[in-house]
Amino acid sequence: MNDTRTLLLSRKRDLFAALRSLEQDREDGSVDDTAYRTARRRYESEAAEILEQLDILSQEQTDFVTTSRQVPLRWRSSRVAMTGAGALVVVAMTLILVAALHPGGASPAATVSPQRGAGPADSSQVRQADNAVRAHPRSVNALIRLGNAYVQIGRTREADGAYVAALRLQPLSSEATILHAMMLGSAGQYTRATRLLHGTEARDPTFAKAWLLDGLFAGHKPNGRARAIADWRRFLKLQPAGPAAAEVRGFITAAEKTGKNATAG
Repeated sequence: MNDTRTLLLSRKRDLFAALRSLEQDREDGSVDDTAYRTARRRYESEAAEILEQLDILSQEQTDFVTTSRQVPLRWRSSRVAMTGAGALVVVAMTLILVAALHPGGASPAATVSPQRGAGPADSSQVRQADNAVRAHPRSVNALIRLGNAYVQIGRTREADGAYVAALRLQPLSSEATILHAMMLGSAGQYTRATRLLHGTEARDPTFAKAWLLDGLFAGHKPNGRARAIADWRRFLKLQPAGPAAAEVRGFITAAEKTGKNATAG
């Protein structure tokens, strides 16, 4: 953990120094306004994400990962009160999980959606994922798979604990970041969630799922329709034939229709 914090603090100092240097370059006239705005937006987005990761580390002082010799895993959430997820978050969970579980682009044979309670197959998936983490306690992918297994049975507290544990190991993991953002959104913490997504988009603009989730959160805001449509179009440009593409096209059509009706009214 200390190594991770040291790395994040070092990067934060570098970013703040870069921002100061950028301001000086602008005053000296050595950078034009367009380049200045682009660079400043990129630096600020990454700095916001670094601060978020430092906040996560300060909130959670206990290791999430135990070895196979220790007691069974008990995941803590990152102080996110996971109450019942609204329709927006259920949609987000479903689409993000579809994209995660079917990365090849083929449509899933069955709809993936978070469920309350676990059947035998669901419990088996959690046990398998839990065993994988025990066998490979420093595997980010294993932790993400465990979180996804928990989401599928509606255990969002444990899911977010696994995602945050993955972020402890790899603070700039795009996958773990957007999944943690999804959990923050399920608790109504849209500002924190959106800040994480914007940082991911700035650092990793080809990571399609960030744009998908950002659009879902933007569409939840009273004046966020235009941003949502732009985000979803960016997602479709990156994954035009992905498993969530048809659903996202439906979102765009519905949002555009709503906008036209509002204008006509």
